[in-house]
Amino acid sequence: MSAWLPYDLSKTARVATIFLLAYCLAEIVFTWHSFELFAFYDDIDSNLLTQAEIEAEATRIDNAGILVAGLFLITLFGSYIASGMWIYRAASNARAIRQDDSMITPGWAVGWYFVPFANLVMPYKAMRQTWDGLAGHGGPVWPAWGIVWWLLWVAGSLVAAIGNNINFSAATIEEFRTGTTLDVVSSVTAIPAALLFRKLILDMTALSAAARPASTPDLEEGHP
Repeated sequence: MSAWLPYDLSKTARVATIFLLAYCLAEIVFTWHSFELFAFYDDIDSNLLTQAEIEAEATRIDNAGILVAGLFLITLFGSYIASGMWIYRAASNARAIRQDDSMITPGWAVGWYFVPFANLVMPYKAMRQTWDGLAGHGGPVWPAWGIVWWLLWVAGSLVAAIGNNINFSAATIEEFRTGTTLDVVSSVTAIPAALLFRKLILDMTALSAAARPASTPDLEEGHP
């Protein structure tokens, strides 16, 4: 990396990209479990199982669901933490390169993800500013697929929220089936969103490593 930048993004990027791949795997396992649920709903509708068989199958699926949920939450929160650290550090480097105080601060580049309604727009704006800062004048422009990443992320998050609400309040098989269908749709959008975000991390980390100062910066070295 450039010695004058606040952070070396390579190690944080490596951890974040590993967690994102693990998260994609967890989404695949989660989708598999959703199809297990669909099959269970069909078995109930068929009226071919005894009550004891239904209870035994429900117990098996619930136990599998606990393991799947554990894997999913570990990879999800691991991705959030590692990606948040990378976003903060990348935004710090971008501000050091561009030396523009009007840019979204590193703290808010992460914080906007947790602000309702604003999180539909502001994190995307912060990521574009970070890319532009790391690329510098005359560098590569924000990729066209960057908007695809964000639209998939927003769509998947909204669908997941709706699905969770339906699942928590469901009282009939059809309501459970609807909630599970939305879970699958959420996973189908979340996986490509995570892979595109992983590519953003790799590309922007490379931009940071190749960065040159716009002018002689007055920065302290020795940051982690």
